[in-house]
Amino acid sequence: MLGTIPIVDDKLDFNPSFKVLVPLQEDSETAIAFNIGLGIKLFEGFTLRPEYGMLFTLKEEAEGHYKQFGIGVTYSPPRKTAEK
Repeated sequence: MLGTIPIVDDKLDFNPSFKVLVPLQEDSETAIAFNIGLGIKLFEGFTLRPEYGMLFTLKEEAEGHYKQFGIGVTYSPPRKTAEK
């Protein structure tokens, strides 16, 4: 599940997400992840997307949790308007 919440006009978004990771192999385990991210519009068409998250395994004998950080860029090309 992923959400986008505008914070400052069209310049800044807050992006919370929740994931359940279901294993496809027998020796793997189910995990859940919570992430928070931002969408920072740099200029027309480019958005910087830093994200921080934590992953937890559901087995009692599993040790702790895992932290992650990532950064991405979204490019949205300008739309061409129809000529009349």
